Amino acid sequence: MGSLYYSASDLGRLDRAYRRTFVNRLQGVRAAVAVGSMGPDGKPNLGLFFSLQHLGASPALMGLVFRPETDRRGTLYNLRQNGWLTANFCQEEYRETIHRTSAEFPEGVSEFKILDIAPHFEPDIPAPFVKEAPIRLALERATEFRLPNDCVFAVLNLRGVWIDELALEPETLLPCFEGLLHINGLDAYHGVAFQKTLGYERP
Repeated sequence: MGSLYYSASDLGRLDRAYRRTFVNRLQGVRAAVAVGSMGPDGKPNLGLFFSLQHLGASPALMGLVFRPETDRRGTLYNLRQNGWLTANFCQEEYRETIHRTSAEFPEGVSEFKILDIAPHFEPDIPAPFVKEAPIRLALERATEFRLPNDCVFAVLNLRGVWIDELALEPETLLPCFEGLLHINGLDAYHGVAFQKTLGYERP
């Protein structure tokens, strides 16, 4: 079986919806993260993201990509207003519930209320968590950059980690994402299975 080749111009001629999904899937399977934020009206917001990435451990930094801005007030707007987000890694059984957060609900409507999820708060963190999520991160805005395609890349300080004991590898006590929700592209959900931890390699 031969392989297919797509040049940049070929990609540009693809149907817009197909191209968006096609290119999104090229990065492979990533963690599906429910990102919590607090609007200036005091209403909690919850959105689905799969672009959260590690930027460094000292200091601990994470990055998050936002689509080109519109007039709609959502996660990026809330981040700019109060400077905080939460990242919640949920179990696979939350697939349908978390996927619904990708819908564009009217402004002022809380996804927590629509999805019947009770927002959870920790002291001194002005953004809501999903309490049931086995791994929960508190993230504070550091800076942001506009990318060539008008997406926004936010750099975030990792200010706190809450992790259930069952989400740790038994031998290493490091975070384990087996049984947590993963996604490829915009809508293809996957599970992941832990295989093995390999030691640090030296020449």
